Amino acid sequence: MRNCRAEHLYQTVGVHKLNAMSARLHDPCYSIKKEYGSSVNAFVHPKNPDATFPQTSKPIIHDFRSHKMDNGGLTAVNVFRKHLLPNAKQSKYKTRTMTREEADAEEAMRKEKKLKKQTEEISEDDNVVLQEPEQPISVDELMTLTDKLKIGKKSKKERAEEEAAAQITIKI
Repeated sequence: MRNCRAEHLYQTVGVHKLNAMSARLHDPCYSIKKEYGSSVNAFVHPKNPDATFPQTSKPIIHDFRSHKMDNGGLTAVNVFRKHLLPNAKQSKYKTRTMTREEADAEEAMRKEKKLKKQTEEISEDDNVVLQEPEQPISVDELMTLTDKLKIGKKSKKERAEEEAAAQITIKI
């Protein structure tokens, strides 16, 4: 933010001062008295044609809002040098930079660990089917599946028949 402000200040004020100084240096007829000397006061000398009324100068207010500066959108909040001090409050989140390939490799390793953990949790006597859907299921398909569901208790005999008929399949 500090660099962005300095650049903005140079663009709004510094360039004009630099151009004025360059013009003074290249002007052979430059007179410091003419530029910085005060003119005759019109209140004191009202009949003098060269007299001017004194004016107050307006304060120069620089607009440092980020949307008014070039490159202001690239600045971040609380990015300043105080965070490098040893007694400064440190963030609990550590930043890491990685390339797209490194991120993809880390994601693949994470998926492998997850699948390995799932297969270790499954014992032989569990009646579990592991299968990832190939396509996302639409809302209409979900509605038809919920219509087929039945809520109620089954007798022990019906449950025993279903367990005997069920086959254990594990797909990964």
